[in-house]
Amino acid sequence: QERNMGGQTMCANDDHNPYGAPPPYNQAPPYNQVPHYNSPDDHTLLKGGYAGQNQQMPSGPPPDGGICDLNCDWTNLGETGEAGELYSDCLQCEPCCGDPCTITEGCYCFLCSICCGCCVSAKMLAYSLDQPCACVNHCGPFCALLCIVAMIASGLGVLASYYPSLQVTVNLVNACGLIPLYALIRYNLRMKFKIGSPDSWLGDCFIMCCICTEPCAACQDMRSMPISGWDWLGECQQTGIQCYDPTTCGKLCAEY
Repeated sequence: QERNMGGQTMCANDDHNPYGAPPPYNQAPPYNQVPHYNSPDDHTLLKGGYAGQNQQMPSGPPPDGGICDLNCDWTNLGETGEAGELYSDCLQCEPCCGDPCTITEGCYCFLCSICCGCCVSAKMLAYSLDQPCACVNHCGPFCALLCIVAMIASGLGVLASYYPSLQVTVNLVNACGLIPLYALIRYNLRMKFKIGSPDSWLGDCFIMCCICTEPCAACQDMRSMPISGWDWLGECQQTGIQCYDPTTCGKLCAEY
């Protein structure tokens, strides 16, 4: 059986291609064909949810800014355009938990963030760099930093047995171990979406260090991206686990 579509004859009963003849170059592929990573249809790659918007990024040289600028207001910025403000939109669950947010999507987002925080952060790190997520490239830095923190904390713990005043330092090291990578993700997202100045890296560190701002900043980061930006489990189910990507290994810092 044949049908005519856009001036082209397509065969519906093709034993080798269940979708019929290949579409012309200027037509979209079938719905369930997986698009390339970071394509305009990237949000369909993994989990259903907010589709994102094509935002107009500012052009030109990066703006000047203070080293301690916090860049709290991301209103109408990011890939979704719904990152919002750091504090006033902190409890906004859309679009990172689906748009509109449902109980299922909300629980999925919450459990992934709480139970698999390092995996979610690794996926966000890959997204912030426009790279496909790989274990060594993006999970490796978190594991390496955790090992370094554990060794430092262990050494200080031994000293704290002789000098009890050092116990406070041990607690601070354990609490702040992964903050440098969380600050790096926020910095990369700002560079990706052209938010603020590249000079404001210390402000990113401060926001991720402060117990009052870190949860709000993490939510803002997730609202700035489609669900596929943090959904590590969905990517593993769709494309499998990629162990190592030599072309992106070691490239952890984005440019404006």
